Amino acid sequence: MAPVSITTLYGGENIDDSRLTLEASFASSPPSESFTPDGLGAVARLRRRTEVSLLMDLCSEDGNDDDAISNLWKFWHNERGSKGRDALTEVDFYMRQPGTWPNAEDILRDLIFDNPTWIEPKNKLATLLYLKGQNYVSS
Repeated sequence: MAPVSITTLYGGENIDDSRLTLEASFASSPPSESFTPDGLGAVARLRRRTEVSLLMDLCSEDGNDDDAISNLWKFWHNERGSKGRDALTEVDFYMRQPGTWPNAEDILRDLIFDNPTWIEPKNKLATLLYLKGQNYVSS
């Protein structure tokens, strides 16, 4: 059996020619300020760096673990601005008493619906469901 060439594998297209065409198109395009190799925009990259810095504070041996944890919680609660932070603060209040757990759950489900990529309300909802004895749902 004859060896299969790269050109044959890709439908007869010469890979080197395709690569050169692609490189030329990059060279002719002005660099975009919004393009980043990691796929993050400037704001997302700043948030990521801040979060990593806060996480690194947990690893320091200066004895400020409580401050580091508090700063992380503030960072995560403020992730969606003051409206999101205020909603999570309200949830924290409602989660203190079993009689107000339905209020907390309603707010959390609304937050999750409006912000499907925000982890904090999902984490709090899982905690609330666990407290309600719905362990099978909380995971």
